[in-house]
Amino acid sequence: MGAIFLHQLHDNLRSLRFQVSLGVLLLFFVANGVIYTMKTGSLTVEAARINTLNEERFDRVNTVQDAATNTYKIRSTEVGTEFIAESGSNWFLYAMYVSPSSGSVPGFGSSRTTNHWMRRFEVVDWTVIVRYVLSFLCIVLSYNAISGELERGTLHLVLANSLPRGSFLLGKFAAHLITLLVATALGSLISLLILVLGKVIELDLHIWQRYVSLKWPRM
Repeated sequence: MGAIFLHQLHDNLRSLRFQVSLGVLLLFFVANGVIYTMKTGSLTVEAARINTLNEERFDRVNTVQDAATNTYKIRSTEVGTEFIAESGSNWFLYAMYVSPSSGSVPGFGSSRTTNHWMRRFEVVDWTVIVRYVLSFLCIVLSYNAISGELERGTLHLVLANSLPRGSFLLGKFAAHLITLLVATALGSLISLLILVLGKVIELDLHIWQRYVSLKWPRM
């Protein structure tokens, strides 16, 4: 089984289909890091603008009646891990105008998105990448596992050996699993590096432990 495992790893690395699919996967992770870095920067600017607006309103308050009749913009906070699983928060209102005398004023605020023309194309979180791009990579590897051997004319030679079919399939499965794990880890680390350089997140020992165990905290 070990020979099948190493042979399949070698085939995966030299396969043009796998190399192209891996490149596409890494490009999506790079896009993830760039998009959420830009988006966080835009939200930071918007938060500063809202705080400045509220400070100006506070400065104009002289009486209790002024405070009650004035309107204030209340901004919702981000979880900090939207780049992993945005979970539809891209479509939530980021802020609302609130008046102490009448309550919230409906119809104000807007989507968190920074791309109002093609909003759905902005959601490139890790969940989407794993669901679609990594699934396509799985199909490519599965195709190479059997059809690739058949194209190269090595499938009949392998099956002619005394190696049990179960060990043959298990060796190929283990090779594909390791390949997918390495590809996902490499892509996610590239995404994290871009997010760190963009000052979206701060990596520390606690974050690394959560990353390895896939248990992300609220940041």
